Amino acid sequence: MDILENRVGERRLLRFSDGKMNCARANRGTMVSVSAAATGLGQLICASFGGFLLLQYGYNALGVGLGIAGILAALIFHLFSVDPIIAKDS
Repeated sequence: MDILENRVGERRLLRFSDGKMNCARANRGTMVSVSAAATGLGQLICASFGGFLLLQYGYNALGVGLGIAGILAALIFHLFSVDPIIAKDS
């Protein structure tokens, strides 16, 4: 019975999310390209910055520095990202 309930739930989820995915299909290539570029750049900066902090100041500074970097990244993402579904409705 659990398997049947899971299948029904999956179908509902697919039906619900299918409409949202249609809104972003036109920009999917751009979003994937920007995501890949930002991921590579973020890994490069994090490895350099983290290595410097670790070698110069130790693990405590590394934790604080990467924590601050994570908070800044979340703030930048929150301020500058646009949800295509909300933007389309407005």
